[in-house]
Amino acid sequence: MTEPRQQDDLGNLSYKIVWRTNDDTVRTDALALWRSMRILPPGTEEDRLNSLCVVAYDGDALAAVSTIGIDTYVNVRAKIAWFRCLVKDEYRQRGVATELAARCKVFMEEWSKANPAEKVMGFGTFVESPHLSHISKNPIWPRTGMVLVGHDRMARQIRLVWFKHAYLEDE
Repeated sequence: MTEPRQQDDLGNLSYKIVWRTNDDTVRTDALALWRSMRILPPGTEEDRLNSLCVVAYDGDALAAVSTIGIDTYVNVRAKIAWFRCLVKDEYRQRGVATELAARCKVFMEEWSKANPAEKVMGFGTFVESPHLSHISKNPIWPRTGMVLVGHDRMARQIRLVWFKHAYLEDE
């Protein structure tokens, strides 16, 4: 598995790919993190647990989680791996979210190529965090290659990068 980078600027976080592994420890830790931050709407816990992709640990403590939801993006008529993440407050503004995104993008591209029947052609995100206002001014995010492709009805930026093996189906 290709790893984009070994460490964030904290230097002590370890990153783990957990896509579709059903790792009980990670699932328990992720659920505890989401609940402690009151981040998940009711009834969404199981879906989020089943979409865990890359997590970051500081020793035995979970510092950040990422999830991937695969869905068709009608504006480009292709299936996209949609990235979300949550970083504990004390780890924010230190490159952790960027590292999660970079690792998820690399992993999902490799997974997509190895699973062509899934027809996942790109990696994207809706920018929700106000902590990203400084980087949101850049139309291209260098670590992930994600480019600004538009805004949704709530004025959130939509970012997308195509996988190298991507192709579009005939209409």
